[in-house]
Amino acid sequence: MIQVSEIASMAILETLQASGVGPDKGLRLNQEAKGLSLHVDTPNNNDNVIWHNKSVVLVVDRDTEKMIGDALVDIEEGPEEARLVLRRNTGKSLESNV
Repeated sequence: MIQVSEIASMAILETLQASGVGPDKGLRLNQEAKGLSLHVDTPNNNDNVIWHNKSVVLVVDRDTEKMIGDALVDIEEGPEEARLVLRRNTGKSLESNV
């Protein structure tokens, strides 16, 4: 199961709202040939939807979630800026493209 930390949920929601995205859309996490990516999308019935303050923040289809396994979307502070990371249950951090 993929979860989102409180701080990452707030950051994603703030970014979506600042971009004019409505509460019925969120960031879809996709597996692509070069890794993981995020893009704005509307959830469907086959998706795991993660909400924050009555707004969609993250959308993951069941196949992608199964492939990733247990993981946490979180914020990692870098030397210049914070970024979203996906922490698998192995403790390994993977950057996502936002």
